[in-house]
Amino acid sequence: MTDLVIKPGAASRAIKKELLDRLYTIEQKSPKAIGALLGVSHWAVRENLKHCQIPVRRKRLKGLDGRAVLTKVLLRQLYLEENLTIRQIAERTNYTQAWIGRLLSRFGLK
Repeated sequence: MTDLVIKPGAASRAIKKELLDRLYTIEQKSPKAIGALLGVSHWAVRENLKHCQIPVRRKRLKGLDGRAVLTKVLLRQLYLEENLTIRQIAERTNYTQAWIGRLLSRFGLK
């Protein structure tokens, strides 16, 4: 199925999977931005993503300074599942290698 009818209120609107895939995956637009562009709610866009089996990006936690919040879950994913080095994690998250190493030890991941 390449078309999906979404219902923002009383009006119906069809979004082609190809358009949704291009806007969300290739252009990296948020559901809110896509909804504003197409005149529907961000929830309608998210439901379409789900229906079209387009993987939804995870929301990244950010601290007040704009850097990623380094949780045990995030560090486990980066260090153990993605096999990134401490240096690569530091570059990706904008923290020092020393701080990443301390957190890995503190969380029992190293």
